[in-house]
Amino acid sequence: MASENGLDEATTSNDPPTDTNGEKSKQKEKEKPETVPFHRLFSFADSTDILLMIVGTIGAIGNGISMPLMTLLFGQMVNGFGSNQITDNIVKEVSKVSLGYVYLAIGSGLAAFLQVKCWMIAGERQAARIRGLYLKTILRQDVAFFDKETNTGEVIGRMSGDTVLIQDAMGEKGGFLLTLVMMATFPLLVVSGATMTIIIGRMASRGQTAYAKAAHVVEQTIGSIRTVASFTGEKQAVSSYNKFLEDAYKSGVHEGSIAGAGLGTVMLVVFCGYALAIWFGAKMIMEKGYDGGTVINVITAVLMASMSLGQASPSMSSFAAGQAAAFKMFETIERKPEIDAYDPNGKKLEDIQGEIELREVYFSYPARPDELIFNGFSLHIASGTTLALVGQSGSGKSTVISLVERFYDPQAGEVLIHGINLKEFQLRWIRGKIGLVSQEPVLFASRIKDNIAYGKEGATIEQIKKQLNSQMLLSSSINCHRDWTQWLVSMELSCLSERVVQDALDRIMVNRTTVAVAHRLSTVRNADMIAVIHRGKMVEKGTHSELLRDPEGAYSQLIRLQEVNKGTEETADHWKKSELSAASSRQSSQRKSLGRSISRASSLVNSIRLSFSASLRLSARVNGIDTEPKNSQAKEKSRRHICFEKVVNMELGWFDVPENSSGAIGARLSADAASVRALVGDAVGLLIGNLATVLAGLIIAFTASWELALIIPVLIPLIGLKGYAQMKFMKGFSADAKMMYEEASQVANDAVGSIRTVASFCAEDKVMELYRKKCEGPMKTGIRLGLISGSGFGVSFFLLFCVYATSFYAGARFVKAREDNIRRCFQALLLLSKAKSATASIFGIIDKKSNIDPSDESGTTLESVKGEIELRHISFKYSSRPDINIFRDLNLTIHSGKTVALVGGSGKSTVIALLQRFYDPDSGEITLDGIQIRQLQLKWLRQQMGFVSQEPVLFNETIRDNVAHGKGGNATEAEIIVAAKMANAHRFITALQQGYDTIVGERGTQLSGGQKQRVAIARAIIKSPKILLLVEATSALDAESERIVQDALDKVTVNRTTVVVAHRLSTIKNADVIAVVKNGVIVEKGRHETLINIKDGFYASLVQLHTSAATV
Repeated sequence: MASENGLDEATTSNDPPTDTNGEKSKQKEKEKPETVPFHRLFSFADSTDILLMIVGTIGAIGNGISMPLMTLLFGQMVNGFGSNQITDNIVKEVSKVSLGYVYLAIGSGLAAFLQVKCWMIAGERQAARIRGLYLKTILRQDVAFFDKETNTGEVIGRMSGDTVLIQDAMGEKGGFLLTLVMMATFPLLVVSGATMTIIIGRMASRGQTAYAKAAHVVEQTIGSIRTVASFTGEKQAVSSYNKFLEDAYKSGVHEGSIAGAGLGTVMLVVFCGYALAIWFGAKMIMEKGYDGGTVINVITAVLMASMSLGQASPSMSSFAAGQAAAFKMFETIERKPEIDAYDPNGKKLEDIQGEIELREVYFSYPARPDELIFNGFSLHIASGTTLALVGQSGSGKSTVISLVERFYDPQAGEVLIHGINLKEFQLRWIRGKIGLVSQEPVLFASRIKDNIAYGKEGATIEQIKKQLNSQMLLSSSINCHRDWTQWLVSMELSCLSERVVQDALDRIMVNRTTVAVAHRLSTVRNADMIAVIHRGKMVEKGTHSELLRDPEGAYSQLIRLQEVNKGTEETADHWKKSELSAASSRQSSQRKSLGRSISRASSLVNSIRLSFSASLRLSARVNGIDTEPKNSQAKEKSRRHICFEKVVNMELGWFDVPENSSGAIGARLSADAASVRALVGDAVGLLIGNLATVLAGLIIAFTASWELALIIPVLIPLIGLKGYAQMKFMKGFSADAKMMYEEASQVANDAVGSIRTVASFCAEDKVMELYRKKCEGPMKTGIRLGLISGSGFGVSFFLLFCVYATSFYAGARFVKAREDNIRRCFQALLLLSKAKSATASIFGIIDKKSNIDPSDESGTTLESVKGEIELRHISFKYSSRPDINIFRDLNLTIHSGKTVALVGGSGKSTVIALLQRFYDPDSGEITLDGIQIRQLQLKWLRQQMGFVSQEPVLFNETIRDNVAHGKGGNATEAEIIVAAKMANAHRFITALQQGYDTIVGERGTQLSGGQKQRVAIARAIIKSPKILLLVEATSALDAESERIVQDALDKVTVNRTTVVVAHRLSTIKNADVIAVVKNGVIVEKGRHETLINIKDGFYASLVQLHTSAATV
């Protein structure tokens, strides 16, 4: 749609000068590490968070000093053994030490509980607040921000993935940072750690940028899955996704290599220091008379510090990744838009008449600043009158709407309302006085009641029932509820000539200033004033009758052109109305979630990964360089690739299940894949490494004294049982939180994807309210997880020192080293439980088998296609609405080379979907040239069909790439140009500064509605399909473009089987056969001349109804 898509055709084009120095400086800026200082991670903490962090810090300090205190007790125990020869004295001394360990167990257990609980809850609260602030800031940004700097996929990716990294950086891992204080005397360790952190931050920033771009590919692919499927673009989408995954993989490998090298350096220094301490301690005993307990105390303290550093290394990586992730999010949160919807300043008038004036306006879109749309444009609209804007597609009509809504500000000149510059009004107030109805109404993934209530806060059900009629009317119903009495800004009326809808618009336009942008001139005849715009200039202005007096005028030429093209202005949009429920179901395919089952094969795959990770960890310990990140990055890349490939190859019915959405899929791929990477990376590596150390300790212990060592197997199950119970609790809570966060992600996805609609209805606060409600459940679950994790961590420390007490009392000197590693194993088990549900999610997708799989190469292909199509005894209902039958024994034969038009009630578009095998019928069969289409290779079948829809979907790529999509991306330059010329697109494309290299924007927002449609037609034509499927393919075009494009379609339909879903008489009256669908069956079939003469016939009555509507 023009207003939602925003941009109009440029009128001038100038090449910008090349700034080599500027490019170099920009490159240097890109090389700078994009991270925030560590303290800024806590910028959005409130008083409760600060209190939690203070208590958590106190607990962390207490927990941190418990290990050095333990070394004092250990030194006393050594002296007790070494200085006493009497057994009773030894037992007495060791008993005192053991009791000290019990006291230490109680204190450290409480401290560990406070540390983990407080930091986890503080992290959860702040992450939730950051998500909300990020979305709120995104919603307040001006439209230019979305044109140039971000897209829906990036927003969802950052909200799902980057906030997890930030939360990790300031959550429970924060306590381990304090243990590094004990290592302050080791400059080499500090230098190596700092260097490692800086480089990791730079690499993490690059990786997250690549993942954000990959998230955009996911969003636009899943959001346009039918277009992707129709043009067999699955491989292209996966290829584009893999390109960004490769960039992220390289950054991740570099990050892991640096982390491994840094850790290897740290361990080298630590063990050299340990050897030095042993040598120096022995020297002190011999020369200075030190006792063994003192030496052991010092050596053990150094050992504890080194182990703390080893535990902190994964946390250091988390800090670096969190700082990098925070950079872009915090930058966006702190960005003040030039047009701020939340700015409370500005005028509010008690009474406003609705007079609108554009005075000497100069304007170009931010995404194409060198292409001037208006060059001194002026327009006046009197209060309470209706002004219609007409002209060719791309002439600047929709830009007027964008400027009046203040989606953009002009570079020069003024936009005045009530004689006051629009910039002087409070933005939310003035938008509250404007109602917007667009050609392609944007509805949100919520109830019809809620969608209408967006137009007025607190609307009653009686008010809603009064306004509601159809999908197109639904959009206007939203406006009817608003407390505005001044004017209505109405958009494209090319789909609105049904009498009931037009009557509704006529009623609400009374005494309101109305601006109507229209392609069909029959809809604007009764306007008080008509302005003809051509290339950003107003060339004529007057009433319908006044403008017709000049036979050579621009308006008269447009009228003649349209009448020649169509003959009459009748439409049959009533036939579209009954498609609402089916269309809504198909729209819901973009608003779902993912399956959650995990297969037995996953455990085998995990076992292979565990053993492989163990061997890599052993290599890292020996060589001092951790190669495991390369493995984990490769696995994450592979998982994301396999998962996305599986998703795009699912049957279309899978997206109709009420638990799937593009937002949820993007969130899963962003957050879950990262969690699984943690599982096969740091967590499993730490677990395997520590288990290896435990095993080595056990071997040494049993070798030294197997009797004393036997106590170990008795104590280990206590810790293991506690860890298992905690994992079970955490798994259940994590699954619930994940599902609720996906619902919140979908709210954000809908709002950002329809930002112009949100801005127009001032619905930012309502979106935020809904988002906050969706986040309340996950927030409470996160707090419960903090309590459980804190309890588990506290108990682990309590058991740890109790084990020490018991072991020392029994005389097992080696248990200390072994138990310390059990504690570290427990830390890894915490991460393991976190990643387990994510693993189930990812492998649930991978293991899911598609019922209609376009990647399946099996099936028959024909050497030549005649195009004979037959639907026999078809019954069908959508899986999302199994109680509603779309077809009941439908029969239809479409002969080769003929054009069949489908009109009437619901089910017309479903025929198109069944022919392309988006769905399979519940019963009956569909044949192509006598062969059931189920037996044909699916990809080959779809390649034989050219599909053009009423609402074209373009990808955020160049015009050249979008057209080439129609031929699998392998079209030559000559083929692209020929297709563009046939679709009447070549002229406007070459007028753009970048020509065929112009980026069309997300869903084609950088092009006008007519331009988008012509590019979509070129995309369908380029592959010379044997079968054409047209759904009102020319509805968004102006008269001239429609005639030329219709002529092109008439040429390409010769000797091709064509199926037309039509709402307009002019597009179907020349069809070879017109089939009227009613209640799921064909009730009438024949040529226009035959059907129109059937007395009381359904087709004849529809034509009569809409002929009378067009002449009103």
